[in-house]
Amino acid sequence: MRTLIVYQSYFGNTRLIASSLARHFKELGEVVLYDIERHQNGFDFTMFDLILIGSPTRYTSISAPMKRFLQSPKVKRFSDLPVVAFDTRYGPQHKHSVFMRFLIQMFGYGVTSLEKRLDRLSIPRLLDGEGFSVEAAEGPLSEHTEKRVGAFVARIVVAMQETAKTAHDAGDALDEKDSEAETRVV
Repeated sequence: MRTLIVYQSYFGNTRLIASSLARHFKELGEVVLYDIERHQNGFDFTMFDLILIGSPTRYTSISAPMKRFLQSPKVKRFSDLPVVAFDTRYGPQHKHSVFMRFLIQMFGYGVTSLEKRLDRLSIPRLLDGEGFSVEAAEGPLSEHTEKRVGAFVARIVVAMQETAKTAHDAGDALDEKDSEAETRVV
């Protein structure tokens, strides 16, 4: 399986999650990390089997660079590929103001915003995304993050297998219809 992990990171936390995801996916095949602020043009997104997109949560949304990236024409090429979103965020242990808690309750975190944007672009999501907590703006990642990344990867792999099986079963059904039609013609 060829996996592309597209991300943007302000303080390095999203890059750490992207790298952790890459370590897990390397066991399954080739992995490419794509930092949207370092790679701009000339990249072929269509040569992958799976795309993960990650952003830090910025005021209950995704980062401005990720918003710009999602508006670029090259993102339209994602529509033929399974996509999964992820974000980094302050964890629930953080003392948010009453107003911030209200905003989070109303609008969610970055992954919510990212998935809504993917939906508006008609980019199919393989499964619901995941949020990963950080202890402070500049990290570190929370204590159980590596295990959660592993569990997230396992859910993605199962979803990919189920999608492949469904596609295979649909192909078999079409083959049966074709052979029935051929039988009637003969």
